[in-house]
Amino acid sequence: MLFEALRPQAALVIVPIWGKKAEVDMQKIVLKELDVRGTISYVSNHPEAIELVESGKLDLTPFITSTTSSTRASTPSFTAMKPP
Repeated sequence: MLFEALRPQAALVIVPIWGKKAEVDMQKIVLKELDVRGTISYVSNHPEAIELVESGKLDLTPFITSTTSSTRASTPSFTAMKPP
């Protein structure tokens, strides 16, 4: 459904990390000539947004869907996020 919602030649930025392997219909990407990018974080990419959050002017609480403990930091998903 996601690809049907995008206009031809649209850019799709994928930010989350899933707990399981994602399946993608590559033909839908090619036929619409989509620009698909993945990213692990936005550190240093958006200084204005980071300043708004740090100053308390932007409350991110409504966007937090779940949390995890630091003891899970050794799981494969978190290990993949660590810089080399």
